[in-house]
Amino acid sequence: MPCLNVKIAQPESAAMADQIVSALMKRTEEIPGKKPEVTSIEIDFIAPDRWFVGGARISDQDKTAFISI
Repeated sequence: MPCLNVKIAQPESAAMADQIVSALMKRTEEIPGKKPEVTSIEIDFIAPDRWFVGGARISDQDKTAFISI
């Protein structure tokens, strides 16, 4: 059973969560051939001022970031 954990640096959004889940469900079905009914996805929205890249806040860089584990 795939269990994906996604962290994204942007304000929380149900629409964004839906887009992420849709894209990941499609990929886990296409690439490793996993059934959607056994795929679990958790999405954590992180405030951009609490996510750092290169020692600088994402919000100061006018960027967003994400990671999927």
